[in-house]
Amino acid sequence: MLLSVGILGGCTSQAKSSSNDSQQVALADNLTVSLKQAISIYQKTYPKTDIISIDLEKSLNKKIYRVEGVDDYKEYQININAANQKISHKREENLESDDRNGAKRVDKINLQNLLSIKKIAQIAEKELNNSKATEFSLEQEVGVTYWEVTVKSGLKEKEVKIDAQKGTVLKVDTD
Repeated sequence: MLLSVGILGGCTSQAKSSSNDSQQVALADNLTVSLKQAISIYQKTYPKTDIISIDLEKSLNKKIYRVEGVDDYKEYQININAANQKISHKREENLESDDRNGAKRVDKINLQNLLSIKKIAQIAEKELNNSKATEFSLEQEVGVTYWEVTVKSGLKEKEVKIDAQKGTVLKVDTD
């Protein structure tokens, strides 16, 4: 089963970018609240749950982490301001009957020894000259946790799968 953790945003590149690329927000750069801190805030808010997804996105001109998790009966979500650690939204929802009693917990992501978003962006950007990492998605499949990173350069786009702990490129797909 695939777990998706989208970390959306851009990462600056040394190359000159088009006006369209320059409009993209460098979410992975200069974060006041790290991914590790966001995970910790979620775990303090909802102890005894497992994280199943994390997004980093810009909302109303603010960088926000959206962290989702589950226990045996409910799904939880919080939004954390990436500038000041404040929780701006909390949500709890009952799981559907086929996801209860631990069934949804198998979707938990291995959060141990994750490389930083910035490091993953650097690795992915090497796969396409003059590119910018524009989307990050953390997934787990067959016991391997990996980042799927979309990198763009002009009209060219590639999906780069990178081992989340080792930083090795697993696969490159061209769209």
